[in-house]
Amino acid sequence: MAWCRLWLSGVLCLVGVWLVGVNQGFPRTDTGLYAGLSRWAYSDGFDRWWFLTGPNEDYFNKPPLAFWAHGAFAWLTDATGLAGGAPSMWVLRLPTLVAACVCVIATVGIARALAGHRVAWLAGVVLALSLEFFRYTKAISLDVWIAMFAMLAVWAVVRARTRWRWILCGACMGLGLMVKPWLMLMPMMLLGGWVVTMDGWRATRGWGLGAGAMIAVALPWHGSMWVRYGERWSDEYIGGQAVARITSDAHGREPWWYYAQELATWHWPWLLFVALAAVAAARGRFARDRGLVWLAGIWTIVWLIALSAST
Repeated sequence: MAWCRLWLSGVLCLVGVWLVGVNQGFPRTDTGLYAGLSRWAYSDGFDRWWFLTGPNEDYFNKPPLAFWAHGAFAWLTDATGLAGGAPSMWVLRLPTLVAACVCVIATVGIARALAGHRVAWLAGVVLALSLEFFRYTKAISLDVWIAMFAMLAVWAVVRARTRWRWILCGACMGLGLMVKPWLMLMPMMLLGGWVVTMDGWRATRGWGLGAGAMIAVALPWHGSMWVRYGERWSDEYIGGQAVARITSDAHGREPWWYYAQELATWHWPWLLFVALAAVAAARGRFARDRGLVWLAGIWTIVWLIALSAST
């Protein structure tokens, strides 16, 4: 029972809040486009599966991994009649829920390795019941898939940093690069900073193996896109989807404090425990949890600064 409570409590909480209105509403944000890309990927053989095609043109904005996953589930539900013969909102949302559940499980695993069972149990429940997390399970959200691969990558190396664990970590990071352009480079650098803090500069050898595995996983698709489309692909994939989103106002700009404001607005009541944790840290209560404190600190502060600087 203790094992079930540790690993399943957060998952059951997440499933519970997901079931509320799961088949209600309409596709929002990019869900409609992503649903179409996912279904089209399985409509006309390998070429269309590997080289995604939008309604009227080739699709260069995002890599295909999340669309492959959503499309496979849509194909399976169609083939088995599970969805009743018509597209349903729960069919679009279920793969995102699966990715979110893996995020919760990986969070529990990370916290268990670094701080024990009690912290791990609480971490899973808190993540599952955080509004800004579980509301994204009601859409096809690439951010949830990115978070899943990032958390799996961290989980792979927090307990033991052997050669094969680093390769597994890098493979997860590479799969993340197959979901959104370039975003997984940041978690890989943050993880490198954390292991240097914990283990010294000798840890960079293992980190290098992970970085190589990341490139190896992501390179075949990216290389094939360059070979087939050349600058037409790179101009949109690198220029339009990465550089322009950071440097221009074309996608709408927010004040630099936007993400701090979002945290302060939507993450109650869990923010109360941040204050309690600060008091506990000041009293030296986290001395034995040094790995967790450093990981959480580096991850949170650097991401907040990077996101605020790019708004």
